[in-house]
Amino acid sequence: MHLMSLFVKNSRWRKRIVESRLWDIDYYRQQVVGGDTMSEITLLRHYLGKGWKLGYDPSERFCSDAYCDQYYWDNGFSYSPLEHYLFWGYRHNCVPLKVQDYKAIVRGDKYQQWIDWAKNHEKPVLLISHEYSNTGAPIALLWMAESMKKMGMSPLMVSLTSGNLQEEITKKGIENIVASLIPPRYRVRKNKESQCIKQFLEAFDFVVFNCIIGLCWAADMPKVDKPCVCWIHDGPNAMRNPFVVDRLVESISRMSLVYSVSQFTTDAFAPHCDKSIDFRLFPYGINDINESIEERKERCIRDGVVRFLMPGQITKRKGHHTLLDAMELIPEEYRKRCEIIVAGPSSAAENSLHKRVMDWAARSENVDYRGELCHDDFVKLYDEVDVVLCPSLEDPLPIVCAEALSKGKAIIVSDRTGTASLIKDKETGYIVKSGNVNSLKDAICYAIDNPSEVCIIGKRGRKVFEDIFNVDAFDRRVEELVNDVYSLG
Repeated sequence: MHLMSLFVKNSRWRKRIVESRLWDIDYYRQQVVGGDTMSEITLLRHYLGKGWKLGYDPSERFCSDAYCDQYYWDNGFSYSPLEHYLFWGYRHNCVPLKVQDYKAIVRGDKYQQWIDWAKNHEKPVLLISHEYSNTGAPIALLWMAESMKKMGMSPLMVSLTSGNLQEEITKKGIENIVASLIPPRYRVRKNKESQCIKQFLEAFDFVVFNCIIGLCWAADMPKVDKPCVCWIHDGPNAMRNPFVVDRLVESISRMSLVYSVSQFTTDAFAPHCDKSIDFRLFPYGINDINESIEERKERCIRDGVVRFLMPGQITKRKGHHTLLDAMELIPEEYRKRCEIIVAGPSSAAENSLHKRVMDWAARSENVDYRGELCHDDFVKLYDEVDVVLCPSLEDPLPIVCAEALSKGKAIIVSDRTGTASLIKDKETGYIVKSGNVNSLKDAICYAIDNPSEVCIIGKRGRKVFEDIFNVDAFDRRVEELVNDVYSLG
């Protein structure tokens, strides 16, 4: 039953909304034309029925547009974000933003400030991310921003949502904002709003759209008279999103240049686009976080225990279920000779898998679940392990693998990761079949049986980092990208 129907029929639902402290009748009345003459129940019905679609907010503590932007849900936007939060979202870690904290350019409170900023800075460039979370694509975009800044450019990062990476971006001296640059799916952007966005985008020398979701926003944004490029970090799984399927071709046709993070990514999207689109390979680069390999080798051989790290958000895409099933097949004598650290946040959509990991860690003496860590704390984990696991069902170019190679750690990756095409099995890493439990089990047992070889392979893998992921090589690629963009005229 539609929640609005429950609201009309049952005063208990009305009471829940009113007592949530997220509904402020006086605040809402000021937004509605003729609101002074409407009763409280009429105003509440107005918000639940159409007010939120007009961009109105139920209180200063709950921004409707921000909630929809952050927590897109598959309901066709048939009911309001406030209803969604009170009857579902609060149980799934959704957190509403205050209106004053949502610096939406389309509302006109910040866009002119950043247009002026762009005019007053040398070579301003806009880098658009889908989120400021501590995950691969936003981190890679931060590295691009740092590289551009070293070149004397003025990067501004903008994201649809806030996140724990934003503090690190600020510490690194990169200007950043949270802004809703796309029209919400539930309403048409007003002409004034579109004009504001167009003026904002055209204040920069060029715009970079990061990852496929960011790229697909371009279909809903005003066309601009400045070069637009995209840097795709995704895999085939993105094509399961109707939002991507509907907009990919139109969005990518707007791009002046198209870059993909790995051949795996190119193979995923090129078949869906016009053959004239030139996908250029553009791996990211990371700072060298190397440690003494000889010290790790002695530690590994001395106690006979091989230590593994399983990083990443607890999801099937990352292969946590494959690891759980593989460990059940590993004989007890092997399990006694290994330790496993699991580090990563839970996923609201896959709580059952997170519970399996938690239960596994609770009953296993050699399994340690560390949860979500900031990047600085996460990097320290490499010093505790010998092998980094990446048995993903698909992963275009996982940053943890590049970091592991930098540290001289052996990696076990699935054949559906972009990293697999960069290493040689049992020479610079180990490659397993994606989703194949026995393949992963055999690789883990092989590493446990051959700790000295694990150390040697980690050292060889370091060369892969130096050739491909080294930040100096990345800086050169960024410089080539910038030159190519400016050469477009």
